[in-house]
Amino acid sequence: MARLNVIVEGETEEAFWNSVLVPHLANFNVFASAQRVVTNRKLAMKGGVVNYEKAKNHILRWLKQERGNDVFLTTMFDVYGLPSTFPSYESSRQIAVPHQRVLHLEQAFQADINDRRFVPHLQLHEFETILFCDPSRLADFYFSHSKQIEELIAISTQFVNPEHINDGETTAPSKRIANVFERYESEKTLVGSQTAAAIGLPLIRDKCPHFNNWICRLESLGGAAVPQ
Repeated sequence: MARLNVIVEGETEEAFWNSVLVPHLANFNVFASAQRVVTNRKLAMKGGVVNYEKAKNHILRWLKQERGNDVFLTTMFDVYGLPSTFPSYESSRQIAVPHQRVLHLEQAFQADINDRRFVPHLQLHEFETILFCDPSRLADFYFSHSKQIEELIAISTQFVNPEHINDGETTAPSKRIANVFERYESEKTLVGSQTAAAIGLPLIRDKCPHFNNWICRLESLGGAAVPQ
């Protein structure tokens, strides 16, 4: 059995974790608890990795408080919008292949935190990647918008898999959805998390190999406590 603390970037990821991943991992004896990254302790502000040092301090505080070898910590931060102070950020920009780039960043993240119980994960390229596994499920919220849904489906077919949808200011997954559904930005916590739940974990894992590798690693924690 293992306890897993999860630090996520925003409310959408937190809702997704609580509704989808927490019950899934419980089947593997991994009992997870998710919370947003603290960005200002004095003001009790949470959400967004706008400052790497603050995110790092949040992680280190939690690891210090939870000393058990059966307690682990993971992250769900977006590659899109990472601050330039993130470890190996500049060198990662020279890597064109998304999966190689994210592994480079995660390895640097792991080295910087330097705790064997830490399982770093960066989402390629952001949470909305998951929604491109089956954009048709957005019709559950946006009725009579078949043309817009078809446009998003067409985008998804242009890439090897959804994790390859790039992270430009106007072409990141969330921006592409907001381009056709203006309301999405204000509704993303509800629409994003519930659409992902409707798509279902099996399809998400099938379409997103980096995400799937992360979930496989988390599933294994229930029988693999870190040795002294």
